[in-house]
Amino acid sequence: MKTYPMTIQEALKDQPKLLEKVEETIEMKKQPYYRVKYASLKSISEKAWIVRCYDGSQDMLPKSQCLQSLDSLLVPAWLAEKKTIQYAHKKIWLSSAAAVTEEKSHICENPGCEDEKDDPADEYCEECTHAMWDGLSARAAEEY
Repeated sequence: MKTYPMTIQEALKDQPKLLEKVEETIEMKKQPYYRVKYASLKSISEKAWIVRCYDGSQDMLPKSQCLQSLDSLLVPAWLAEKKTIQYAHKKIWLSSAAAVTEEKSHICENPGCEDEKDDPADEYCEECTHAMWDGLSARAAEEY
């Protein structure tokens, strides 16, 4: 009779909470990030930023690796440790799924437009927003 190795589900069937955590961890592939508060953030291309911190340090960071929030960047720990920028040493653990979601949040959501938004909280870039408001104003004027 052949014996087969147990699956994780079989081994932890009596411990559902632990099984759920293990599956989450495997699925999410969390990685550590450091928060970089910046004095200025300048886009130098569609693929890179120049970040200048409050202590005067500055360096170039790839957009594909960093997550942008309102006043800071989340930079993967391995990258932050190689750069000359000032960062908080408290690690923030994020899943790769969160990274992908955040990475796309600064691109305009209007189909066919790939411009960057000024504020990640907005849905559309400034140009598309103005075009929509102009269209709404024209329709409203026609109705009244």
